Amino acid sequence: GGVATKKERKAKVLSTRKGDVLMQTIETTITVLPDGSIRIPPRSDLPPGEHRAVLVIEAAPQPTRAPKPPLELKMLDWSAWPEGTTFSREEMYGDDGR
Repeated sequence: GGVATKKERKAKVLSTRKGDVLMQTIETTITVLPDGSIRIPPRSDLPPGEHRAVLVIEAAPQPTRAPKPPLELKMLDWSAWPEGTTFSREEMYGDDGR
């Protein structure tokens, strides 16, 4: 029992025949090394030699950014403005609003 870790997980294998060719779909976990080469877990059921293969890679999850702290805005002292100033359009541009 127990839960398998990534390294202990068994590969899923699906065998199909296409004409005379037996094809296997192998779902497993690979490792991409810093130089870009790929390490694939060994498979004792595959004969040695070159094999044509298709590799489908799931997109790696993007690292999440730490949330930005809230902006710290300076408070301005507006005590020099006359009390009741609203800065309305009419107040700023006159009765025609222009």
